[in-house]
Amino acid sequence: MAESLRAVRIRHAVTMGSGILVFTVCLVGFGVKFVEFIQTFMSETGGEFAITPIVNYFMATLGFFCMLVWAALNGMFFDIEAPKKTMLEIDRELDQASDYHEEDFVTPYGTPRRTRSTRREERQFHDEPQW
Repeated sequence: MAESLRAVRIRHAVTMGSGILVFTVCLVGFGVKFVEFIQTFMSETGGEFAITPIVNYFMATLGFFCMLVWAALNGMFFDIEAPKKTMLEIDRELDQASDYHEEDFVTPYGTPRRTRSTRREERQFHDEPQW
């Protein structure tokens, strides 16, 4: 069932409002702590210890901002459903592969690769009482 245009707009508005609210609260918390560090550095003797957290805050913020820009420029926000579909497809392929015998799956070293079916059989064997 397709969503109405009004429902889509309401959902987008709620999402945007929630995001802005969370961002604002985090920004205020970060800003207050940052101002405290700067005041400590400027006012107290021996306040040089506050330089390290200030530099760390700047470096972490810069790093996350660079990752955000990089992700946006590489189109990672266009199709956010693709990783889910890829994961489900890989899981489906693994389930189909588990129907084959272990000898069909050999590692580069020549040893058999453990498949899901062999792991299941091992668990069942270990779960049985050893009389």
